Amino acid sequence: MYRSNWTCSACLTCSKWAIVALLVVACQTSSAKAQADKSPADGLHPRVRMTTTLGDMTVELDATTAPESVINLMDYVSKRYYDGLVFHRVLEGKLIQGGKFTPDMKPRENGLRPGINLEWTEDMRHRRGTVAMFHKFNVPNSTQAEFFINTRNNQSLSDSRDFGGYTVIGRIVDGMDVADKISEASLSTHPNFAKGRLATVPVSPIIIKTMRLEGDYDREAAQGVVKALQAETERLRQAAIDANQQAFDDAIARLEKRAGTKFTATESGLQYAMIREGTGAYPLLGDTIMYHYQVTGLDGRDIESTYRGEKAPHKKLSNLVQGLEEGVAMMREGGKWMFIMPPQLAFGDRGVPDRIAPGETVVFEFELFEILPPEDIDQ
Repeated sequence: MYRSNWTCSACLTCSKWAIVALLVVACQTSSAKAQADKSPADGLHPRVRMTTTLGDMTVELDATTAPESVINLMDYVSKRYYDGLVFHRVLEGKLIQGGKFTPDMKPRENGLRPGINLEWTEDMRHRRGTVAMFHKFNVPNSTQAEFFINTRNNQSLSDSRDFGGYTVIGRIVDGMDVADKISEASLSTHPNFAKGRLATVPVSPIIIKTMRLEGDYDREAAQGVVKALQAETERLRQAAIDANQQAFDDAIARLEKRAGTKFTATESGLQYAMIREGTGAYPLLGDTIMYHYQVTGLDGRDIESTYRGEKAPHKKLSNLVQGLEEGVAMMREGGKWMFIMPPQLAFGDRGVPDRIAPGETVVFEFELFEILPPEDIDQ
C-alpha cells in the first residue's frame, strides 16, 4: 500500500501500544505472584489447554496485541468447536496447522463463522512456539477458526508481503515437546486436502481431543481493547486525512501564486488555471498538436519536462493522458495553462516506477503551440 509522504508509518503502531499499555495497567491485578508468572490476572491473557492424541499443550493468548482474534478463538473454544478436529497440515520442522478438518479430512462447517479482520502488525514475530491465526492466501480478512503453531523461527511470516501477514495471538507455555512430536509425524497426501497434491497430512490422524479454558478470561475487557484500538485507529485516520488536506491546500496556494490566478475545478476533478489565454483555434480530439509541458509533484519536485529537448514534441490530443485530453481541449493555440490532475485522470493506482508514486496527484504546466495540419506531421 502506498503511504502518503505526510504521514508517519509508525504512528498507528506506536499509538496502538500506548492505548494497550493504559488498558493493561488499568486492568492488572496487584498480585505480585501474577507479575512473577508473567501471566497477569487481568483477563486479557487466558490460557487454553489443548489435549491431543500425542499429549497436552498449554497456550497463553494475548488480547492486548490481537484482541479481536483472541475473542474469536475463545468463542470457538467455548462452543467446543475444536474438539475432534485434527492437525491437518504439517510442514516438517516449520509449523503445524489445525482447526478445520475432522479425522476423515472433511471440513467442519457447523459452527463456522464469517472471517474477522486481520490484526497483523509489523512488530509481530513468528518465533518458535508462537501461535497464529491462518487466513486464505491473499485474503487477509478471512480468518475463521484455523490456527498454526510455529515449531521454528519463521521470519518470512513476520512480513506482510503480498498476502497481508498472519496475526500472532499467543505462545505455547507448556508442552512444546508435543508440538515437536506432531512436527515429526509421518506424512502423506490426502484426496480431500489440496487435491491430493501436497504430502503434508499426517498418516495417522493427530486429533485435538479437547480445548478448554484455564485461568482468567474477561471477554468484556478484550472487547474494550478492541474498541479502544478502533477509536485510536479512526483518530489517526482522520488526522492523516486532515494533514493531507492541509498539505494539498498549501500546495494549491503555492501553485496559484505561481500561476497568478485561481484554479477552477471540472466535474471530473481536474483543476486548471490559465497562465496565458492564447488566441488561436481550439484543438479537436483527432488533431495532432505541438506542445511543451513540465510535470511536477504537489510537493514541487521535478518529474519530467519536454523543454529539455531540442524540438517540441507533437502527438494526437486523444493519445494524451485523460486529464490532459480534457484540459487541453479547452485551450487555444498559443495558450499556457496549469493542470492539477488527481490519479484517476493521470497515472492511476500504478503510477510510474521510480518517478510517480501509485495514487499520486501531479501538476502539468502545459503550453500549446499549434494544431498541425496533416501535411506537416512527420510520418
